[in-house]
Amino acid sequence: MNEFLIYIVEANVALALFYLGYRFFLKDLTFYRLNRYYFLLAFIFASLYPAVDWLALFQERVAIPATMMSLAMGWEAVAIAEQSLSMTNVVEYLFWISAGVFTVRLLIQLSGIWRIHAKSTPSHWRAYVYRKSAEDIVPFSFWKNVYMNPDRHLENEYDQILEHEFVHVKQLHSLDILLTEFVVLFFWYNPFCWLLRSAVRENIEFITDRKVLASGVDRKSYQYSLLNISTLSNQPVMGNHFNLKNLKTRIMMMNKKRSSTAHLSKYALILPIVVAGSLVFGLSHAGESESLPMETKPFDFQVVADGNAEDKLAKNEIIHIKEAVHEDKQQDTLKKDTAKKTVLTGVGVKSDTSKQKPLYVLDGEIFTGKLDQIKPEDIERIEVLKGESAEALYGEKGKHGVIVVTTKGGSKQPGSITIRPAVAQDSVFSNPDVSPSPIGGFESFFQFVSENYRYPKAAVDAKVEGRVILQFVVEKDGSLVDIKTLRDLGHGTGEAAVRMLKTAPKWNPATRHGEPVRVQFTLPIQLNLAPADKTPENKPANPSD
Repeated sequence: MNEFLIYIVEANVALALFYLGYRFFLKDLTFYRLNRYYFLLAFIFASLYPAVDWLALFQERVAIPATMMSLAMGWEAVAIAEQSLSMTNVVEYLFWISAGVFTVRLLIQLSGIWRIHAKSTPSHWRAYVYRKSAEDIVPFSFWKNVYMNPDRHLENEYDQILEHEFVHVKQLHSLDILLTEFVVLFFWYNPFCWLLRSAVRENIEFITDRKVLASGVDRKSYQYSLLNISTLSNQPVMGNHFNLKNLKTRIMMMNKKRSSTAHLSKYALILPIVVAGSLVFGLSHAGESESLPMETKPFDFQVVADGNAEDKLAKNEIIHIKEAVHEDKQQDTLKKDTAKKTVLTGVGVKSDTSKQKPLYVLDGEIFTGKLDQIKPEDIERIEVLKGESAEALYGEKGKHGVIVVTTKGGSKQPGSITIRPAVAQDSVFSNPDVSPSPIGGFESFFQFVSENYRYPKAAVDAKVEGRVILQFVVEKDGSLVDIKTLRDLGHGTGEAAVRMLKTAPKWNPATRHGEPVRVQFTLPIQLNLAPADKTPENKPANPSD
């Protein structure tokens, strides 16, 4: 699932859990101030917790071993499937459009308050300073101002009205109102969001009523004032009003006996349950992400070391590249089980649909046996040739593909990086006469990647392994530009790969009819947290990187 949709789902689930906790356990309690903090926590927690990688926080921390990484790379032509507008895209577009509509709605409401403010004049009644308005409005407060049209009320109601509204001002209840409106901008489609909005407004009126009655105002007189004002209309949506639609509930709560302190235990019970429920739901979706659909195309050269490569090629299967682990004086533990301890260093290619066996070539000569007859430690590389390049070199015999085996004199260290050039899937220029290549060769480029890719510490701690895929363009001058991440494992792995490639030296550019041309390449990098027989030159990134 797309990360954006995961965030939206988790936030909405948290809002629903917080409201249900309030509705069934806290609503009838008279701890109004605690309820206010409960609502503030609900909005802040629901907005922030989906953005936190809780899985990484809960995973066991491990020390970074000296030999902690084998980095595997492979060149191949990767074509990004053409994407149509997906349902995920549609949902995301609708989300932002609706957020824009509700933003306009909020701005209209705020402009309405500003218009009333601009037309009002400072006035006072006894010790109260307020804004006198000539408009047909009910008394309300917003931020540090109280607005009232005194002509609409009896003089004996002024004290109760102004006392009520100044409680809102002193306790900054406008912050609660603004916060709920901001939450509605993004979660308007969630019915629990509207229920929370209503509950917040109701609760701050409960707080205010209790404060007014505690100041010595007569209870019955105050309730009659509420009843009189409830018949008035034209109240701004954003303000704190001396009125509430559910007047019956409000009066009932004023007359209700205060809850026993024993009920405070409900908060200690509900909060952990709601928070834990949200976290469990979030952890169940951790790591879900959406990757681009990809189609692997055959390429001209591929280095493999797999005794069954020819069988897999014939069966249209994936060929795995792997290196045999060699004995070493410093690696006695591997001597007893050399065959099992291998390090994957790349991924192969899907072959043609032909079921015919390919041609085998061993050290330049046609080989009629099977590759598994050759000892793995004697193989330096195996090249798989496909299509026109195979036929160009070996004629009719190469039409079903060619596997070229080259033996070696010396051993190769396990965990090393194998690089294979490819015919690039190129939106800039296709099929150049000469493909681009790193200055100094691919082994030199491999050495650069080995020394400069920094495995992020967050990825090591989270034990992230897998494939990061980059795409870039080799310019006519050999520089690498337009570097993009096509597939990212998260935890900074993709960003680290992009940073590494941006510092890479220039390449020999591709040419067509003797002229340099721009060519697009795709670079898969396989990241494995696997021990090697010597400390790799790659260093884990510092937390500050």
